[in-house]
Amino acid sequence: MKLAIKLVAALVLLIGALVLLVPQFLSSEKIWAEVSSQVEQQTGRRIQVEGTPELSLFPALGLQLKGLKFANQPGSKVSQMLTAEQLTLRLAWSSLWSGTVRIDEFVLEKPELYLEKNSKGQANWQLLAGDKQPAAAAAGSAPSSAAALPDLQLGDIRIVDGKLSYQDAQTGSAQQLDNLQLSIEIASLKSPLRLQGEADYRGKTQKLDLSVDHLAALLAKEPISLQLELDNDLLALKLDANYQTNLQGKLELEAGSLRELLAWFDVQTQASPEVMNKLELKSTVLLTDNDLQLTGLSMALDQLKLTGEQRVQFLQPVKVSGQLALNTLDLNPYLGLHPQQESTAAAAATQDWDLTPLDLSALTQLNLDQQLKLAGLVFQQIKLGPSEMKLVLNNGKARFDLAKLDAYQGKGSAWLELNAASKPYQMASQFNLTGVAAQPLLTDAAGFDKLLGTGQISGQLASSGLHQKALVEALNGTVSFRFADGAIRGANIAAIVRSAGQALQGNLQAVNLDKDFSESEKTDFSELSASMQFAAGIGQSSDLHLASPLLRLTGNGSLDLPKRQVDYLLSPRLVASIEGQGATEAGKGLTIPVRVKGPWTAIKIRPDISQTAKDKAKQKIEDKVKDKLKGLLGGG
Repeated sequence: MKLAIKLVAALVLLIGALVLLVPQFLSSEKIWAEVSSQVEQQTGRRIQVEGTPELSLFPALGLQLKGLKFANQPGSKVSQMLTAEQLTLRLAWSSLWSGTVRIDEFVLEKPELYLEKNSKGQANWQLLAGDKQPAAAAAGSAPSSAAALPDLQLGDIRIVDGKLSYQDAQTGSAQQLDNLQLSIEIASLKSPLRLQGEADYRGKTQKLDLSVDHLAALLAKEPISLQLELDNDLLALKLDANYQTNLQGKLELEAGSLRELLAWFDVQTQASPEVMNKLELKSTVLLTDNDLQLTGLSMALDQLKLTGEQRVQFLQPVKVSGQLALNTLDLNPYLGLHPQQESTAAAAATQDWDLTPLDLSALTQLNLDQQLKLAGLVFQQIKLGPSEMKLVLNNGKARFDLAKLDAYQGKGSAWLELNAASKPYQMASQFNLTGVAAQPLLTDAAGFDKLLGTGQISGQLASSGLHQKALVEALNGTVSFRFADGAIRGANIAAIVRSAGQALQGNLQAVNLDKDFSESEKTDFSELSASMQFAAGIGQSSDLHLASPLLRLTGNGSLDLPKRQVDYLLSPRLVASIEGQGATEAGKGLTIPVRVKGPWTAIKIRPDISQTAKDKAKQKIEDKVKDKLKGLLGGG
């Protein structure tokens, strides 16, 4: 604004000088040489024109300059800060003596304005001689009031086919406006101003409508009110605000497609087509330099409803911090994930782990520090209830802290760390859930629905990879659980032990050893616990324990997550009558190992009677030897 005022003042001075000197038959070339010299002294920049300035005296003072050039700061890659094909200015004669500057016409044709900050942060629009005031002088002088400013009356004020470029050598950012068309309506400097125009930005035409209630107050750095509307085929923005040293007011924003809006700014997303669409935002805003604060924020995106407060710091990268409350958030479509949608765990388990590449590059494009309250959260097949989360994202490294977590009828806490700054992606987590329902949790987490019960599960896990399958294959850590009052669905272990016992007694008609998992059978338990150590996706366990009124069971084995297979050797012992499960008191105390093995969708369960038979035969031989010895020794 200072630059514009100084240029206008210089041009007014030029016209006044011309009027005074024309009668003395001085040439316009000499006059321009004198004026351009004065401009250079005042601004520290050289101003030039091509050819001879064209002057007119009636009906108003007129000036037409062609090939206008205004030099840039030293060391810039672009030699000219401002160029224009033609400048036409008409000034009312009364401006020379009335104290009111009346510009009947100011038309700048095909101007190109180049704004930049160099590597030292110096802005070319601030390196004017008039701005280089000593600090003491600047501090001791009060800004002019709006009342002290000379009045200004404007007529036809336009910019035609302009171009505006901005370069920041410190951040590497570059912006450009093309085909700039601008008109200004203002009766006087102390009257409301309206600025309307349009320009092409990133290949789309932007329409601008700006109203300021008092231009003189703006120039004097006094409070003003303004209304801004910015519109293109992707975005509609409305701002009703007050401004002095900062901007404060009400903001409304609407975008038909957030996906297309982000793409317009060269931000690509892997989100599914059904999301990242309509966006609506309303908020109170406070803008100071490189800091934007949003309070009373209300936002709707797709099916999401968000409220809270946000702060946006325009750093490199941008940092967004604040608090948000929102309804259930399904992360899958926003991360471009496609979890299995089968209706049963058995169908899901027939699928291999997903090989779809994960693209987490978006996590490196901004920093976050957020407190979130969610009505629910969905990630792949995992579903969480009401939760409180803290999310910190710094240069591609994220940490999710779930201080309050409701999930699968239980409660708990968890944290997850994710490093997306380098590949393969690194992940680490810790969790502790109590009162959780085993079947829905394991079904969603691993496609395994054979375990029922309620209890506690905790663990620490870490992995790395670029897709789900790789993450499973690289899984390391520990998991432990303890469930109560549940069942292992698909097998009646007590009945299998009884059948094996009948075989050992020679009652082959009662034997049924070829048992697969069956939905109609189960093994009830009052307590089930185990811990498991994972390495390369394979978990090893040696402390499996099951207790029920009918049997006691211990076991050891492995859980192969990459292959979705299980291999366990169980040692069950019948401890009571099991009439209800087809047994008799004769089976009480019987111990026969049972092998559980196979893929999750076709697990086989077999009694291991070979060792039991050997032990029983050995016992019979020992009994016979004892009988013989007794006969030989006369022990009768």
